[in-house]
This record gives sequence, structure tokens and C-alpha cells, in this order.
Amino acid sequence: MLHSLDRRNFLKAGAVLGAGFGLSNLGSAAWAAGGPTATPHAEKLGWRLGCQAWSFNSHTFFDSVDKTAGLGLGYIEAFPGQRVSDRIRAGFNEGLTSTQRKAIKKKLADSGVKLVNYGVTGIDGRKTFDFAKDMGIETLVAEPEENQFEKLDALCGKYEINVAIHDHPRLPTTGTPNWC
Repeated sequence: MLHSLDRRNFLKAGAVLGAGFGLSNLGSAAWAAGGPTATPHAEKLGWRLGCQAWSFNSHTFFDSVDKTAGLGLGYIEAFPGQRVSDRIRAGFNEGLTSTQRKAIKKKLADSGVKLVNYGVTGIDGRKTFDFAKDMGIETLVAEPEENQFEKLDALCGKYEINVAIHDHPRLPTTGTPNWC
């Protein structure tokens, strides 16, 4: 009998598998055996499932990488300001030194997790794009003003890095994002 896999059933199966790997701590062993195993159907569809490090915002970036790998997922989105590790007390951002960046790249490689996104962040022109290029980041997630789009489009083309638009809802009276 042929079974079809629609999006809803795929997501249910992914959630169950992810929870199972997380609870049983089998994800790390499965990852060491050759890559992301919690989402085999996603890989077949060309999807890359991972975590936004904000999901683990009370932990370091290195802890977030370990937790992502432990779930059998192979991708992560970093967020600005998250402490890198217990040894690297700096926040994750464009100001990281080359030594700190090298340590992050090593941690990612050793864990089998790929850093693909960074955000939600402000974009400081070339500085942000240089940082993203150096770290292998494919997409910056930002809330640019409309008057920045043309400049961002040019930078995206030059650096071959995407910008994803994020829209934090604003409080009607203050214009402040409601997550502040």
C-alpha cells in the first residue's frame, strides 16, 4: 500500500522524532554516525530543518549547537548577543575576533551543525555582510526600513547572501516591538 506524506503528517512525524531524540539522547549518537537523522523525509524534499538559537536563549551558543545536534538536526540560526560559550564570554555578533570566530567554526564543524542564518539583527552595511560571509551565513534576518531595500539588494548581490525580512509586531501606542 502506498502512503502519501502531506505537510501536516510530516511535521507531526518530525516533532515526534525530534522529541524522541531529545528525550532519549540518541540524537548525538545518531549524528556521530553520519549526519542529521531526525528528519530523513525533510532531506529527501530538499528541506533543511534546524533550530533558532533563541530557542535556547538562556544557554550559550555552544550549548545551543549541542542541543541542536542532539535533536539530530543539522542547521542553526544564531542571534545577536547570545554569549558564545563559558570560555568565550563575548556576545555573538560582528565584533567577534578572528580567534573567537575560528573557535565557533570549529565547534560547528565538530558538532556537524551548519550555521545558515543570523538574526534578527540590524544590518550595519558591509560590516554585517563581511561577518556573515566569514561565518558562512547564507541569510541575514532583519527588520530593515523601506529606504534601505535598494542598498541591501546591492549588498545581497555582491556578497551572495540573502536578507529575510522579519516583522516583529509593534505596540500601537509606542511603536515598540511587543517582545521588548
